[in-house]
Amino acid sequence: MLSFRSLATGLSTLLFAAAPVFAQKAQVVVVHGVPGALVDVYVNGNLAIEDFEPFTVTDEITLDAGQVDLAIVAANGPFNSPIATLSVSLSANTFSTVTANLTGTGAVELRAFANDVARTDASRSAVLVVRHVAQAPLVDLVVRSVEKQKELASAVGLANGQEVSTLLKNGGFYEVEVLPTGSTSPVFGPQTLFIPAGSTLALYAVGSVGGGSFDVLQQSFVTSNVARLDVVHGIPGVPVDVFVNGERALQNFQPLTNTGVLEFTPGTYDIALTNVGGSIGAPIVRGDFHLARGRASSLVACLDESAAPQVLAFAEDLSAAAARQSRCVVRHCAAAPEVGVSFFSGKVDKATLVSSPAAIENGDQADLVAAKSGLLSIGLPGSALPLFAPTSVRLASKGQTVVYVFGSLNANSVSTFVQEVPTF
Repeated sequence: MLSFRSLATGLSTLLFAAAPVFAQKAQVVVVHGVPGALVDVYVNGNLAIEDFEPFTVTDEITLDAGQVDLAIVAANGPFNSPIATLSVSLSANTFSTVTANLTGTGAVELRAFANDVARTDASRSAVLVVRHVAQAPLVDLVVRSVEKQKELASAVGLANGQEVSTLLKNGGFYEVEVLPTGSTSPVFGPQTLFIPAGSTLALYAVGSVGGGSFDVLQQSFVTSNVARLDVVHGIPGVPVDVFVNGERALQNFQPLTNTGVLEFTPGTYDIALTNVGGSIGAPIVRGDFHLARGRASSLVACLDESAAPQVLAFAEDLSAAAARQSRCVVRHCAAAPEVGVSFFSGKVDKATLVSSPAAIENGDQADLVAAKSGLLSIGLPGSALPLFAPTSVRLASKGQTVVYVFGSLNANSVSTFVQEVPTF
């Protein structure tokens, strides 16, 4: 989580008189498909991933765009004795996957694949990608509908280093099978896989068929070339103007309001808050904020524990909750000690405690998964009187419901604000 603290006016004017220049970013996922090799991964000579285990897939990693030199070495081994290296050019705002894999002859290599993030109709369709990076013969791909067993797509003769991409009309469950070309005995499947609408599922054939280590790894990502941002204002009594990259984007932005979802081109943005009509040279608070492809974030202007203005950045978790459950997040963004959070089912006179996570401090959040309605209570640990008595809340069925604690306890201005964060 990023936190941009306020600066004294004179200092902020000196430091931010000119808008900063930001490095453009690119996203990368690393897939380790070399059997039996525990490795360290270096990026531009710097250790980036330590003790990377075989047959695992990283989360998305943000790197500076441009020429990137990658190397893998044996875990704890010397950097000047790499197992494999790769120099690749990453364009700004692109998303790639780098595989550590075996070639057809069994040598170790690093290989880069570009991920297409603009191919689907996000409301319905999905994409299945198969990438052959195993020491194995040519393979075929078959995709069938689960219920009718109807063949929907196929590819024949996929060689090491090649990939095949299939656009599926709808997201849902599909039966997938990978077979050596000319064989009826699959090396993978038939296996039922779920591919949500608006997403891509990439399968990586890794390992060695002859060595008995063949496997298929999965990588799933949202098919989107936009980033989403919601700006939330929680500084009591202080309307502000919001500047983005030096331009006034919002005027007279009132406390206890939010912008709703805004779509941005992925990248890094200079964001500043000023008094209404004020100059960007004298911000209340200012910082740079990276918006990642396919991600939803909230930028929250609020008070820190000492009642000074700050901006907090939160990445939103849009993964699905369990059946008949909803996701609720409580964020402590007030000038107050740590608070406790409790969620109850039922009515006030017959309430049953469902969840009570550990107390949270300023800048932290409590994550709850609960029924779609209930009672939320927020209080100071050890106090018999809650800050907010159990209040009925109704949680969003999709996305998540966020409850903010804003204001100052000493100034008697503590309040709550509710934000709905939709899915993509």
